[in-house]
Parts: sequence; structure tokens; C-alpha cells
Amino acid sequence: VRITLGIMCCVLLLNSDGWSQSDFIRGDVNCDGVVDPLDNAVLQAFVFGGGSLACRDAADLNDDGVISVTDLTYLISFTSGGGAAPMAPYPGCGPDPTADALTCASMCCVATGCLISDPGDVNGDALVTSSDIIALVNFVFKGGSGPIPCVAAGDINCNGAVTSADIIALVAYVFKGGTPPCDPCTIIPAVWSCP
Repeated sequence: VRITLGIMCCVLLLNSDGWSQSDFIRGDVNCDGVVDPLDNAVLQAFVFGGGSLACRDAADLNDDGVISVTDLTYLISFTSGGGAAPMAPYPGCGPDPTADALTCASMCCVATGCLISDPGDVNGDALVTSSDIIALVNFVFKGGSGPIPCVAAGDINCNGAVTSADIIALVAYVFKGGTPPCDPCTIIPAVWSCP
């Protein structure tokens, strides 16, 4: 009887801990509302011993209950435009579908509160030109200032992240007449919380 009660208590504790977490976006390690290369640096600092995380669940990219180099590799691969998207909840906010010991102590779904008037206008000058490509390259690869009026303006392909794939899409549009930038506020409002 004691063994059975002990097992039941453990199961209940695991389930309640895993399911009572705050909502988050998997991969949004720095809790700024977007999965992008800035999250790589935060996760790298944590994995190699020098950083902290407000929401550990967001850093568990493969949802195996452990934060490791595997998650860092997964995130870098995704943010560089070549890897698989994070496990749910992604691209929108939500609870962890898997009960585990990882926590998300604070709400990690940040509303960006911006309305994109000119999709593709990353630098806020009311034009979509090569200067927007430069601004996006600086943001994605060099940690430059974010797109104007908010990070969502850099999500050219509306996949819920700002990565090198958005740079490629913007180059194709500006120089080759490719697909026009989409408005992430109309495609995926759950990710960007555009008013």
C-alpha cells in the first residue's frame, strides 16, 4: 500500500508541476516574443555555465526534459534557416504538452504590440529597398538594432521567427521581383500579438 501511494504521489506531482507552468514559445529563450539568433547566445551561455534562464521549458527545443548541447544545436540550426522548427508550443504561445521537471516561472509570451504598416520595411523609412536588407542582416547576424516598429517587421516569410530565411526572401523580393513580404500581424497574430 505504501509503495502504491508513493508512486501515485510522484505521478501527481510530476503531472501538476508539468502542467501548471506559464505559457511560452519554445525556442524563445530570452522571452522577447521571437525566436531568433539572440536566443542562441542566451542558450549558449546557459549550456556552458555562465547564464540563467527565466523559462527553462523554452530552452528545451526537442522537448526531452533536459537542456543540453543538443538543444543549442537544434536552435542554431533553426535560426540559421536550415533546421526543423521547435517542438510545440511553437510558433504561438502555449503550455508545455509534456510533463517534465523543467519550469517556466514567469510568463514568457511577450506581446510586441506593433502594427506593420509596410511589410518588408525593416528600417522604418516607408520604403522596401536594399537598405532594409542591410538592416535585417545587421540584426540577424551582428546583433544590430531590431526591425522598426518591432521585431515582427523582420518576419518577411511569416513563419514566426526572424532568421536568415527572411533575409533570403527579402533579397528575392527587392532584386528579383519575388514574393512580396507578408504581414505577420494578419497571418500569425498569436505569435506577434499585433493590435
